[in-house]
Amino acid sequence: KELIIKYSKNSQNIKIIEKEIELDYNLVVNGINFRLRGTVDRVDFKGNTLRIIDYKTGNVEQRDLLFTDFDELINDPSKSKVFQLLMYAYLYLKKHPNYVDTDVIAGNFSFKNLKSGLLKVGMRMDTRKSEVLKINQNVLDKFELQLKALLSKITKNSFSSTPHLDNCRWCEYKINRIT
Repeated sequence: KELIIKYSKNSQNIKIIEKEIELDYNLVVNGINFRLRGTVDRVDFKGNTLRIIDYKTGNVEQRDLLFTDFDELINDPSKSKVFQLLMYAYLYLKKHPNYVDTDVIAGNFSFKNLKSGLLKVGMRMDTRKSEVLKINQNVLDKFELQLKALLSKITKNSFSSTPHLDNCRWCEYKINRIT
């Protein structure tokens, strides 16, 4: 509420388009139909920029949303927040292709780091410089290639459970007996 008032005073209108919207999209990889799903906390316009927003109750820093190469998204577990936001953007834009040519960004509001405002997904240009990632068709295509690579890897490799139950603590597919 405070941010909306602040932006309004600076003639930067915020128009909330959607809240807690469930999205899904079917993607076929290796002849298998995968139903991709996600729930976006908020989609809004700040001026002419469409923003895909996820709220985080924990602490998120800007460095958590930076990456250098799209391969990192499926090979580096520390890039899970970037992957999640790009997945939401991917799902949203698949359902709303009319926004693909719009200025689109994705980011987190961290409740333990609200002073930083919206933390946006960005690409590292070098060790000191990064740019906010503008999500366009090229970015969606690169992300989809990573999705297909990940899903292909899953279908080609047999799943084996880990003997270390701590690895499963946050998995939504865990057996309820794990504490």
